[in-house]
Amino acid sequence: AKLRCPDTVNVLLLGTGGREHALAWKLKQSKRLGTLWIEPGANAGIQELGRVCPEPIDDMFRITRWCD
Repeated sequence: AKLRCPDTVNVLLLGTGGREHALAWKLKQSKRLGTLWIEPGANAGIQELGRVCPEPIDDMFRITRWCD
């Protein structure tokens, strides 16, 4: 079976600094972006662009399950 690329993609952006802000800004310009999830504690510029992830980022098991 051939895998189909979804029309929209949700993204979890890890990181809280200037580089991540640039990535978030560019991702928000994509028509294919669903929800942009960001790390708690991200800088104010990133917070304007995305939604804070409800799971603790430092718990790899929980964040992996949440992403699935």
